[in-house]
Amino acid sequence: MDELAQVEQTYGFTLPSAYRSFVERGYMRHPGKEYLWVHEAEWLPPADMLDQGGLWGCPKPGLVAFASTAGRDRWAWQTKRKSNDGEPMIVYCPRDSYEGEWYAPSFLGWLYRLSLEYASSMWDDESETKANLHRWASVLREFGKQEWSDVVQSVTSRPVVVIKSRSRARDLENFALISQREINDRVAAAFGPGFIDTPYIWNLEGEPRAG
Repeated sequence: MDELAQVEQTYGFTLPSAYRSFVERGYMRHPGKEYLWVHEAEWLPPADMLDQGGLWGCPKPGLVAFASTAGRDRWAWQTKRKSNDGEPMIVYCPRDSYEGEWYAPSFLGWLYRLSLEYASSMWDDESETKANLHRWASVLREFGKQEWSDVVQSVTSRPVVVIKSRSRARDLENFALISQREINDRVAAAFGPGFIDTPYIWNLEGEPRAG
């Protein structure tokens, strides 16, 4: 039995077909010429997934992490909550808080949203940013998500703009290709309103005590 089959057997769910295809295509093999870098997502090896679902503390039943941010926060499937297409929904599980958020209804939806959020702040120079967006748009198109691919691809043709905001009596400036407001509108249209700022307590220690 391969390790991915062990993950499925251990946690009683079927891995999304797109995730398995990513593995088969070498998108998660580093180093490798097909490796797919994704912003704030380092792929967890199956051995880590088999160790307490790839999480720490007291994770809720059903959680299985598949990727980690640079700060060791986790992206995880909640295998007890399925979307309309039968995939386990995805939650964000921060390391320093019991409360995360519902992030996407599917694996490819997660990639779509992460792609847009990457463009909401210029983490890399403009040419590298647009090259990454082009790659992710191409992957979404390969898997039949033409509408999402078109949205991500369209962002690559935009100029960098300065988005101004105010926080604690300070004026802030952020260089971006897309605003957070537009991202929220597009996510709500694609996934439904339940994935915009919807909290999820992923650690049992964060649940209110009875009595």
